[in-house]
Amino acid sequence: MSGHRKFGQVTKNDYYDRTERKYGDRCRRIDMHEVMKKEVSRQGEGSIDGGSNYKFSSLPPQNCQYPQNPQTGGGLIPQPILPPVPVPTRDEIGVFDNYFQFDSYDKTGADYAAGEMTFSISELNNQFPIENIIEMEIGSFYIQDRPLAATLPAFYFYNRYIMAIKQLTTTQSIQGPDNLRYHFEFDVETAGISRKMNPVEIFKTFIFTKPVRDLSEITFQFRKGDGTRVSLERDVLSFTSDPGTADEMILDGLADHELDTTTTYAVFVEGFSSTNATQNTLMNRSEGHLVTVPSATRIKFDSTAGLAFAAIAATSATVKIAVRRIAIPMRFRSIVDYITNYIAP
Repeated sequence: MSGHRKFGQVTKNDYYDRTERKYGDRCRRIDMHEVMKKEVSRQGEGSIDGGSNYKFSSLPPQNCQYPQNPQTGGGLIPQPILPPVPVPTRDEIGVFDNYFQFDSYDKTGADYAAGEMTFSISELNNQFPIENIIEMEIGSFYIQDRPLAATLPAFYFYNRYIMAIKQLTTTQSIQGPDNLRYHFEFDVETAGISRKMNPVEIFKTFIFTKPVRDLSEITFQFRKGDGTRVSLERDVLSFTSDPGTADEMILDGLADHELDTTTTYAVFVEGFSSTNATQNTLMNRSEGHLVTVPSATRIKFDSTAGLAFAAIAATSATVKIAVRRIAIPMRFRSIVDYITNYIAP
């Protein structure tokens, strides 16, 4: 009996021997590593759009060796399953353009001596700032001419004009000598009694190195081509009708409206509200008026027939000087977290 094994006795060389009834199913036993791998693979093969963050591959790793049983030279030794490599999802990113016209009639503030005008972007953008700005572009616009005495150089001597956005000069801007900072440069074109500012091609678009987080207000600083700050003339003034005359109004609150006494100006009146409806309609007409300038504090509506200031009490109104109006068109490009119709930013 020494040459025979007892039933159920296993030697080291017959672990995978199918003839042993007690251990005959060992080669067909359930390998939990394989079960787990199949289950993970099955679950990972769902669509990424269905809510899964990862996608697992059911294929074995490349160049993977499954070593044989060192005792018998046959069979496979279960190997540990490596963590699957996640496939990152692509974020949906787009670009969005905001277009604005900054009209000096509707500015929220101004420092005329420093050549600055301020506008509320939020008011133009449904009470929201613009965010994540990566680019801004400016178009042509008209600006008031500034005739000087014949003994002085022309105001636009260099035929160049530059503009800075005050809120951005300390972060990203074009840099010039003597700490000069600006964002746009213009060729100055003569356009009748005004000057037309045409952006220089290379300077009409400013691309930010880093996105500007948000902008709710914008202040334009106007300067000559050499960087010298310039003053601006008031385009919106308050006047009060003079009952001692038929058609003259007196400047409110200032010593000089800085209008040329030899020039006829186009003006538009708003808010004239006297007790006489006929006079109100005439003064507030959308067609505007032509006025002359009797003095540094007066304007005269001598081209408007039917006025009778002497018949009504003194009435104040807003007078807009058309030639001094500045309307600046701009585009701001922002990054948004949704797909837009742009192929590339």
